[in-house]
Amino acid sequence: ELSNQTKIISKLENIGSWDWSIFELELLCPGHSLMICANYIFKELNLFDKFKLDANKFNNFFSVIQRGYLKNPYHSALHGADVLVNMYYFIKSDEFSNYLSDLDMITALVAAACHDYKHPGTTQNFHIETNSELALTYNGRSVLESMHCSETIKLLLKTDYNVFSGIKKSEFRYVRETLVDM
Repeated sequence: ELSNQTKIISKLENIGSWDWSIFELELLCPGHSLMICANYIFKELNLFDKFKLDANKFNNFFSVIQRGYLKNPYHSALHGADVLVNMYYFIKSDEFSNYLSDLDMITALVAAACHDYKHPGTTQNFHIETNSELALTYNGRSVLESMHCSETIKLLLKTDYNVFSGIKKSEFRYVRETLVDM
């Protein structure tokens, strides 16, 4: 019988196909799909070399992101991994790849992976109606989306987690603005 690691690698080799299932990968590596997919996708797109990514910072960042997804039935790390894989699918398609710079690609992948980071499992309306701290912080506008983005950027600004540490300050400004837009 094949080792579990061999099964994971075999599963990842088809990650770019439309019928690929994140659930099958999750069965092979429970609780680690986001980190494994991020590593695989970034290597496949040669982003480690293009942006001189520090492997430790990359692993630190995605480890915190994976753990930062709370145990929600939907807004979980598994969902974050699924959105990351779908973003990869679209990036690889001819319709998108011709229009995206490498910086757009890496930003889109980080945005996809982090889009529900720290999601509390409640709705924006719940926060607005209860005057929660989140609703008050973000003035009742795009409460959860603003929080996910803000928390991601706060993490990226920490030295040990800044996967963008190899880019110019002006490029990071672009990344930050693009993350907010996404």
